[in-house]
Amino acid sequence: MLGAKNPYTSRNGWMTSFLDPVGLVCLRISAEDRESVIASGGAAVMQYGRNMPDFVSLPEGLSDADLDQLFARSWDHAGGLEPK
Repeated sequence: MLGAKNPYTSRNGWMTSFLDPVGLVCLRISAEDRESVIASGGAAVMQYGRNMPDFVSLPEGLSDADLDQLFARSWDHAGGLEPK
């Protein structure tokens, strides 16, 4: 999907991933996964002056297998949230 400025994916009404204005890939993932991604070089996400606590930007250089796994975990996480 294409938002007002950023392409994104969603499940059950929840945004699961998006590309930020500078091209960083950002994912909605569990708190445990966020800690792991941040420890490996990812970062918390701020958009339009506010913290997006469920999201993390992915570090550069992840393998295709790591990206696939993180996107799958993000999709599963969003699937466990109450539909909007």
